[in-house]
Amino acid sequence: MNDDISELKETERRIRNDDATKIFAVVLILVGIAVLINYFTDYSLENWWALFMLLPAGYIFMAIWRDYKENGRLSRKSSGAIIPGLVMVAMVTIFLFNLSWAIFWPVTFIAIGFSILLGNR
Repeated sequence: MNDDISELKETERRIRNDDATKIFAVVLILVGIAVLINYFTDYSLENWWALFMLLPAGYIFMAIWRDYKENGRLSRKSSGAIIPGLVMVAMVTIFLFNLSWAIFWPVTFIAIGFSILLGNR
């Protein structure tokens, strides 16, 4: 019994490490692409550092996806985690494209409303 539990914990740890490695790799690729675009075009990506904010957002979305695959649906925990991930992606978008922060708050209210609806199903 103890061996089964320790094997399960080790498998979960390996899956989390694999997910974190994939997320880190994707963010590094995005940073590299952003620097190349900045170098080869007239477009100046001043806030490229915001791409690193995708690390925790990616981890959140990977955890949601893993939960969905395990349960076959979004659990209450997963649907509640969608909002922080979307808020982080919205912040990255605002920083990268120098958008107005005035659009952040209405989008946040919309996202919270959807989260409440998803949580009540």
